Amino acid sequence: MATRECYLAGVTQEWSFYDIRALRVRMGMTQAAFADLLDVSRSTVSRWETGAHPPTSRHRIALSTVDRMHRSVFTSALLPTPDGPHQPI
Repeated sequence: MATRECYLAGVTQEWSFYDIRALRVRMGMTQAAFADLLDVSRSTVSRWETGAHPPTSRHRIALSTVDRMHRSVFTSALLPTPDGPHQPI
């Protein structure tokens, strides 16, 4: 299993081919849409997801950023607001 590590703010983030696909699917995106978000080709995303070619360090940082932003948005949508419980989106 091809795994690369990304050191960002003192935290190690590993991105295996499985992790990349899981992030894309969790976000509900096609390979083409995910590629547009990361400014790469759809075939690049496909190669990452099959383990044929690992993402570069720049793309591992982008993947980590997208993952953190997605988790932040999802988590904040479920947190209570000062006016009472917040309904999930």
